[in-house]
Amino acid sequence: MPDDSFDFKSFTVDIILNSLEKIFRSFALIDMRVTDMTFIDESLMSELCEHFDIQSISLSKSKLI
Repeated sequence: MPDDSFDFKSFTVDIILNSLEKIFRSFALIDMRVTDMTFIDESLMSELCEHFDIQSISLSKSKLI
């Protein structure tokens, strides 16, 4: 009988990015059924760009989830 206790489809992972002045918190979605897609936490990216004075750009294709 196969052990499928690790046969998951999707889950999330907490992410903590730490700079000298600030801590950024978010999460990542890992979905084994999705290929060729990237999930981006737009609020985190906005906060990182502002904090590090980076000019953000819009993606050519996006879809809200």
